Amino acid sequence: MKLRPGNLINYFDQSGRCRFNTLKGFFLQDLAQITHVTAKGNYSLIHLVSGEQKLVTQTLASTQGAIEKYGFERIGRSIMINLNYLSQVDRSKGVCVLDFPSGSLKVELSNRHIKKLSDLFVS
Repeated sequence: MKLRPGNLINYFDQSGRCRFNTLKGFFLQDLAQITHVTAKGNYSLIHLVSGEQKLVTQTLASTQGAIEKYGFERIGRSIMINLNYLSQVDRSKGVCVLDFPSGSLKVELSNRHIKKLSDLFVS
């Protein structure tokens, strides 16, 4: 059976991987290994659990459209996080903390984004 490109990408989405275009081609990435994504001009920088970073030829908005339904949340103009790595939100300091095996990351948040995160985790 010959798979058309659109079907191939849907198949990888179902297996937990997503296709990302690069300057030289593309790579398939397990979404669980992505801690966060940052904007870098008209490109995006994928940050992995291992500490590795991969530059993709998509804007953050395009990347958001592809992965937000898989547990990612945009929490600022230039950053999107994997909610699986979110460990705390400090309202008084206006930051959230992501913890992952290779380290941790503090991200400044606006009150609007603090509320947005808070609403996601209402019991």
